Amino acid sequence: MPQELHVIKAGDFLRCSGEGGIDFETSRGVLKSFAEALVSRGVQKAVLDIRKIYGNPPATYTQLYHLAKAFREAGFGEAHKLAVLVSPDRHDKAEFFAICASGRGWNAWAFDDFEDAFEWLTEEVPIQPGGT
Repeated sequence: MPQELHVIKAGDFLRCSGEGGIDFETSRGVLKSFAEALVSRGVQKAVLDIRKIYGNPPATYTQLYHLAKAFREAGFGEAHKLAVLVSPDRHDKAEFFAICASGRGWNAWAFDDFEDAFEWLTEEVPIQPGGT
């Protein structure tokens, strides 16, 4: 069965502040507009690829919560799936992001391997993700 999947890379939504750090408020707005576009186009599956986010200081849990909330505010619901793709050394924050994002009944999960994420996204029967 054909699948429509959208990949959002960190560089697509992250914006820098004048001090060289991440401007989370602007980045959150851009990410929310991406999510709204997916919902309006009927795309129900997406990958948020944040493997190449580097920064000092790293994102706080509060900032990650507000980024994740952007998907819920954009209209992600029970029919939507979001795979958060992250480097293995940052898996704890990606899992936190996914938990925050899925708080309204839709599916989000953290992965460190694109193939595992793709398999989970394209699975027709709801399953628990494996391999992470």
